[in-house]
Amino acid sequence: MKLVLIFTLLFFGFTLSATNEQDKCNNGYVNGKTGHCYKVLTDTMRTWNEAKSECEAQGAELASIRSSQEWQFVRELFKQSGVDNHVFLGGSDAQQEGTWLWTDGSPVTFSDWSTSKPVIGTNWNCMVALYDESFRWVDGTCSNTFIALCKKHVTCRDGFVDKYTGTCYNYKVLTERTSSWNDSRALCQKIGGDLAIINSSEEWQFVKDMINAIPYAYKYYLYLGGTDAEQEGKWVWTDGSPVTFSYWQSGKPNPNRKDLNCILAHPSLNWLWQDIGCNSTTFKFSGVCKIPVNKNPWKSLLCMSFRCTSDYLSNTNFPTCDCLSIYNNMPIMPNLPTCANWSTCDYSIYNNMPTSTNLPTCGYCSNHNTRYDLSGPVNSGNIECSEYNTLNEADRGISNPGSKNCDRFGVKWPYGKTSPMWKGASWYRFVGPAGTKLAQSTPGKNHCGTWATGWTTETLPTVAGSTLNIKICFDIGGNKCYYKVAGKITNCGNFFVYYLPDAPGCYLRYCGAN
Repeated sequence: MKLVLIFTLLFFGFTLSATNEQDKCNNGYVNGKTGHCYKVLTDTMRTWNEAKSECEAQGAELASIRSSQEWQFVRELFKQSGVDNHVFLGGSDAQQEGTWLWTDGSPVTFSDWSTSKPVIGTNWNCMVALYDESFRWVDGTCSNTFIALCKKHVTCRDGFVDKYTGTCYNYKVLTERTSSWNDSRALCQKIGGDLAIINSSEEWQFVKDMINAIPYAYKYYLYLGGTDAEQEGKWVWTDGSPVTFSYWQSGKPNPNRKDLNCILAHPSLNWLWQDIGCNSTTFKFSGVCKIPVNKNPWKSLLCMSFRCTSDYLSNTNFPTCDCLSIYNNMPIMPNLPTCANWSTCDYSIYNNMPTSTNLPTCGYCSNHNTRYDLSGPVNSGNIECSEYNTLNEADRGISNPGSKNCDRFGVKWPYGKTSPMWKGASWYRFVGPAGTKLAQSTPGKNHCGTWATGWTTETLPTVAGSTLNIKICFDIGGNKCYYKVAGKITNCGNFFVYYLPDAPGCYLRYCGAN
């Protein structure tokens, strides 16, 4: 009961501290906790075009539905609002029969059509949620008059709102210049963001306007978050999503230069993009950070409590977990669950079905490779104790033979291969077959799935929440500390996390031990 009481306090405490101006929905709109506000127009019946105009007059759109999670929220909103009639949504195939688009021109990718709907070859061109079919969708006549649903973004002061996720972002040009893309990325991560992902021309124009308003001293060549280091010609952003919008300079990216794997915005060419090497021995560049402002306040708490949740939470503002449908009946917040359906997941972190008075002791969210423990005093006040990557490769332990793995981002064969779980300079925790800590004595060369093995002689900090600066050596055989890098270690109560920079070369890797 003590844990349940503490956790209940966490829920209410977290809710209060997360409420701010940017989470507000005004004028009768309801916050969906997804970055959007919703309002059911029940004052009068309207045609589809009238409903669209009324929503736009309120600074909103006739609602688009982007996911099953959003649709579940909206149907619950209909129920709570006492909706007893059909509802116009923002979908239409009036431009081309059979091609359903939302009012902003984007395609309808999620749908909840009723049986045998939509009908092709009719003048039923507007999307209607049918009251007497549990609000399943049909194609209806646009001149009919129904209730309507409006949708708009939450307040986003001085930022840019992603129109699909509703997340508000701020951007920052780094004043510190670095000689590597990874180093600039690490600086962005330190302030809660990452090198900028650009998803649309509107977003890029917003970023360019922001850059142009900065004093010229900071207007230098700028790293962005795109790379094709893993597969030549396949450009992806730091979150793994493909680069769909681009602003390349003519002739770029260069198809004949396979060593140019990172994106740089050029200041004297109206910030056109160039492909450039991810490391430079001659020049230093700045970078643009993209920082989410209205992160969903439930995110870390849900990771800590339920490990993996149902589809109700699997949108971009919630953790994407490594097991599906583990908790199948997520209640409306802030209620706590009374039962759960657990299955065996990676490392069997939690193997027993909890009772109604027991909460799980740990969780694992795979979108951050981050594990959250409640079994000990984790919340030491150090953000790295809850936001870290994991190193869990089976060959990383000190007893394993050597290979050509390298803890350095963007390495390409035949010069080695980037370790599977390596994300660049960041905080890491050793887990599973990799052990629980960085090796504290040299394993010798040709171990840990690499050639030059990384280890430290530093003692572990004994006070929860304390952090020590450490020296990390790489043993190449005959010289136990041929390469040296600076790192950090933090005591998180019942485990340790390490700040590890990119290895200085290949094949170098940090070794795990127990």
